[in-house]
Amino acid sequence: VMQKTVPVVHEPSAKRLQTLLPGEVEAPGTVSGKSGAASGQKVAAPFSVSVYAADTYFNPITDNPSITKQVTVTLPDDPNAPAIASANLSSGRADFTVEFVTKGPHTVKAADTSGVIPLLDQRVAPLNVLPADAVKLLVLMPGEAAQPGTSPNGSGKTSAGLLAQRAGDGFDVTVYCVDKYWNIVPAANPTVTLYTDSQYDDQSTLTEKALSQGEAVFTG
Repeated sequence: VMQKTVPVVHEPSAKRLQTLLPGEVEAPGTVSGKSGAASGQKVAAPFSVSVYAADTYFNPITDNPSITKQVTVTLPDDPNAPAIASANLSSGRADFTVEFVTKGPHTVKAADTSGVIPLLDQRVAPLNVLPADAVKLLVLMPGEAAQPGTSPNGSGKTSAGLLAQRAGDGFDVTVYCVDKYWNIVPAANPTVTLYTDSQYDDQSTLTEKALSQGEAVFTG
């Protein structure tokens, strides 16, 4: 039985970048150049993204060692995510470690930053990112706003609009159950009790309440 090696067929030069997320596989010659659904990810859980040079029809060009363009991967919808180091393609391919810190739909963008006749950029379809495990509570006073995806060492909120309150008047306090990066965790619904440090407050009026979808509003 004779065996014959079939050569890889593609255009002679790279024209664009292709980006593959976990769950996706190459599908040269198709509209998107890939198939499969990208698997959902979680906040603070690094994962790998593969980028390769391709021709117009998304045929990979990974058999050419001269393709060493510099590629930069960014997360446009998650500005607080850890920076991703740029890397040169090796035989037309490079892998990057990506980590989100904010939950929600996010895109991943790969760009040729070599500065010499750049390959076409690619921005992948939104990827669903879930919050990490719940680890703490976030308390918002009237006028404060949550800041998910910010540093674990911060407050997770902005108090620039904090409203002064008058003694004797009631007001609402909102409590969230959040992950390390202050993202609300809807599945975490502990029972919470509010306390104040004022000796004049009637603590008995601050009833305990179970969170619903990671949130509860207490009316004082």
